[in-house]
Amino acid sequence: MVRNLKAAEAAGRLTNKLGTYLRPSVLVVDEVGYQPLERAEANLVFQVISKRYEKGSIILTSNKTFSE
Repeated sequence: MVRNLKAAEAAGRLTNKLGTYLRPSVLVVDEVGYQPLERAEANLVFQVISKRYEKGSIILTSNKTFSE
């Protein structure tokens, strides 16, 4: 998801790509925290989550403990 959002942002199509992640009634994001995110990447993930607020459910999975 982050790779797709970065590419869309570079191509000037971020708004359209964000729509891809806003349409489903449930968005599943697997392996959160698997790889560290740069600040700009974290901002893109935040945009998806904040724009989905009250529009649809999000399921996040990770193999990290809460302390990590």
